[in-house]
Amino acid sequence: MANNHSINILNVQLLKSYSGKQDVVKNITFAIEASDGNVTASVVKNCELDISKLENFVAFENLTESQVKNWIVNSVGNDQIQIYNQEADQKLQNLVSPNEVIVNPPWM
Repeated sequence: MANNHSINILNVQLLKSYSGKQDVVKNITFAIEASDGNVTASVVKNCELDISKLENFVAFENLTESQVKNWIVNSVGNDQIQIYNQEADQKLQNLVSPNEVIVNPPWM
């Protein structure tokens, strides 16, 4: 069964003032989460937004989670999101069935 993936916004970095606008989102820190229904693993990533054009500016207090997630996907691209998903899948697999473990030596 395939893992479920989601984007979880952790925080945003603002410029208090930029190009005549207030509280402009510049960076987004987010986690890509992979879950098999029982165990969840995540990888933390950062997305720097292109703020050179603000024609579709949305005031910070009016932002929605959906809008910010769309910014991430549009900024990094679907191919990169798939790579992040694979990283989270690998981390999940390592949690569920670790290939590397720490054990005491046999004489202990």
